[in-house]
Amino acid sequence: MLRGNELNEALENELKDMVQEGIEKAPISNTALHKRLIAKGHIKGGLSTLSTPERKALIQRYTTEQLLPLNLNEKKSSYTSTKKHVRLFLTLIKD
Repeated sequence: MLRGNELNEALENELKDMVQEGIEKAPISNTALHKRLIAKGHIKGGLSTLSTPERKALIQRYTTEQLLPLNLNEKKSSYTSTKKHVRLFLTLIKD
């Protein structure tokens, strides 16, 4: 299990991968990121592992980066909190 700076680096690498994969395949959320980190064996703790101020800021930065190409305002970007919401939202904005 990773801790401290090693975990922060793994977290950032995973976020970069999620941005690369795109919002349709890998929307960034705390839950989705947590599941991916557990699946890779980086962590085994709860969701609170991601709740340090530094990690929250990192997640927010990459979430914003992932949403940037969609030209969303802050209110609309809050609609993308789950994979189901992302699919629905992308369907709506494509029309």
